[in-house]
Amino acid sequence: MKWSDITDWEESTLETEYQQLCIREKEAEDWGREILELNKSTSWQGDARKAADKRVEEIDQDVAQFIVNLRAMKTATSTMQQGMGAVQGLVRDAKAHAEGSGLTIYSDGTVEDTSGTDWGDVALSTAMNPLSYALPGAGTLISAGTSYEMNKAARQKAVDECADRVDEAVKKANEIDEAYSQALSDIEEGKVKPEGSLKHTVDGPLPMPQDTSDTRAVAEWWDSLSREEQERLADEEPDRIGNLDGVDAWARDRANRHRLDRDYEDLNSRKESNEKKVADYEKWKASAAIGVPAPCSADEYNRAKSELDRQAELDKLKTALKQGAQYNGTSQLLLYDPVEPGENQDQLHAAVTVGDVDKADNVAVHVGGLTTSVDNNVVGYTAEMANVAGTAGGNTASVMWFGYDPPQAGAGSNGLFTVSETERAAAGGADLSHFLEGLHDSRQGSGEGGDPRITALGHSYGSTTLGYALTQVRDGVVDAGVFYGPPGVPAKDVSDFNVPSDSVYVMKNDQDIIGAVPNKGPMGMAPGSDMTQLSDPTEVPGIQHIEGNHGIDPGTGLVTGILGPIAGAGYEGYQDHVNYFDSTNYQDADTQKEIHKYLRQQGLPETDENVRAETQRRQQENATSQQREVSKVVNGTK
Repeated sequence: MKWSDITDWEESTLETEYQQLCIREKEAEDWGREILELNKSTSWQGDARKAADKRVEEIDQDVAQFIVNLRAMKTATSTMQQGMGAVQGLVRDAKAHAEGSGLTIYSDGTVEDTSGTDWGDVALSTAMNPLSYALPGAGTLISAGTSYEMNKAARQKAVDECADRVDEAVKKANEIDEAYSQALSDIEEGKVKPEGSLKHTVDGPLPMPQDTSDTRAVAEWWDSLSREEQERLADEEPDRIGNLDGVDAWARDRANRHRLDRDYEDLNSRKESNEKKVADYEKWKASAAIGVPAPCSADEYNRAKSELDRQAELDKLKTALKQGAQYNGTSQLLLYDPVEPGENQDQLHAAVTVGDVDKADNVAVHVGGLTTSVDNNVVGYTAEMANVAGTAGGNTASVMWFGYDPPQAGAGSNGLFTVSETERAAAGGADLSHFLEGLHDSRQGSGEGGDPRITALGHSYGSTTLGYALTQVRDGVVDAGVFYGPPGVPAKDVSDFNVPSDSVYVMKNDQDIIGAVPNKGPMGMAPGSDMTQLSDPTEVPGIQHIEGNHGIDPGTGLVTGILGPIAGAGYEGYQDHVNYFDSTNYQDADTQKEIHKYLRQQGLPETDENVRAETQRRQQENATSQQREVSKVVNGTK
């Protein structure tokens, strides 16, 4: 299989086949139940009865085999679909890289620089020098010859990176194609067997899927278990259930609370000794006493300091869960994934809800960007998205998804400069698409709360992550998408997203500092970043616009621009990048005191119901104009 074979792959290609297999499975199960009823109502005996029973038993076995074959074929097809979605995302990423860098990908997968740019001329032009583009005037500090070599190396780096993306897409396509072929061969060769009788096959629990990334298969397995079996798994095997996309939210929360409590208790058991170790070491270091031995080694100090920091982060996570539940009685921990030694993971991954995701009519899922982490943002984002949900009204839940490693401040492999690269966004987008599919699929079984309206929101670098997710997520999962404060998305048209084309929105404040991030220009021709190879969503055809803040200086009444110091007073570049929604935390102690005082002044009982009603009144009253419009997207009234 080569590049030209996979450029048109789409996850939806096999959807008709999958749905037909679902119908056939249901018909076969109904047929099996009818067979189980044969001869039950008759009392005749003798050789004929024995012969009839034997024949019914043979039919039982044949029907059980037919059902498990259908199930195996359905699971293999669903897994292939998800794999095709991943390939689709990889192909789009490679194409975006090529188009943004002036490269051509040929049908055999080879990549060539076809920009036609004379980099000798570029080297002589300070205006076109990548270094001077980032730091005006710095181009004069290096020679034209050095600049030529820098540009030439940048071009080759772009070609090599694009070729790597092509190879990754082709490799993934071959892997899933081989796995699908093998699964179908196993069925044909009779290697798939029922685990018990026809009754067990029809009415018993399904086996747990081998590929747990298939959220539909996971959801069907979970729904086949009794409530008692589900509770037992959540309590006894929390590491297996807590982060399993497709499992009901109540069970994931129950399992992850066990895991959170276990980790917190472990850290807390060493808190006093860690505090003493850190205090003694820092006191010794500050004293700079000559000849006085350190109270512990540097490694011991660093380990103790790290454990105290981890515990403080878990305290914030517990606070967010507690405050989240105070809005409407329920908060759930849908993801809890601490960093383990040797893992390729930078920070704690988590997902916190305000509201019951199993029962909500509307679910808003938020993903943050640069410097986002549980430690920095979980309490603030929980309050902010609770305000969006409160403004939306009705039975609306919000989810704060911290399920990837966005760039952070500082240097290093995950430092500030990685914000110009898309690798982390692409990896996070793949995980986010599975999470979204899991939310949707967990609500599709009999007795579930019905199909919720899912709106996905991405801020800043998180909007790029969301863009990758929406190019891979299965059709019919996400009902609306909102990019706000976005640097770029991997799409040329709204139809590139697997979301209804009339339900994708972008929002950018006039003073948002993100407006200074170039999606075009010299850095696009002499690529120093992947972000310049993506599209500005404010210019993508078909994406609808939500009006942002126009940056009116309240003091002068003048419009200020992105070049704040030049444009004049009132420039709020960073603030206007983060202040799209009301960020008031209505659950902090001071605000709660105000709410209780107000209720007393109004002569109203200070019941939980009245406190929540007054909180929602304030959420709606204090909502920003952007928040009101986004809330309409969330509840489906826009």
